[in-house]
Amino acid sequence: MMYYSRIHADQNHWTASHRLQLKTGCNLRSPASGNASGWGPCGYAGPYTPEQQREMQACWEVYGASILEEYFRDRPGQRPWYWWLQQGMEIPEDERAALRKMEDCSVQKSR
Repeated sequence: MMYYSRIHADQNHWTASHRLQLKTGCNLRSPASGNASGWGPCGYAGPYTPEQQREMQACWEVYGASILEEYFRDRPGQRPWYWWLQQGMEIPEDERAALRKMEDCSVQKSR
C-alpha cells in the first residue's frame, strides 16, 4: 500500500496532511480509508523509500521554517517530528531534556 503522493513541482500541491505529518508524524486521513496522503500512517517511523525521503525533504524546504517558527512560539522546548527524523533520532519522551543535552554537548565541543 502506498501512503505517499507524487512529487509536485509546484509547492502549492503539498497538502495540509503533508504539513501535519512533518509537524506530528501523523496525517489527516487514515491509510485504511484509501484516501491517505502524507508519507505513512500515524506514528510510522520508516523505513521510507528514497522517493518518500526526497518528498519529505522537498516539503520541509518549503514549509520547514514556518513550522519551526510555529513550534518555537507555541511549543517552546519541543521540535516537530520531521526535525527529529532529520537528526536521525526518535522523538524522546522528554524533548526539553533531550534538547538541553544536545545543547550541552555542542557547548562542550566549542570550548
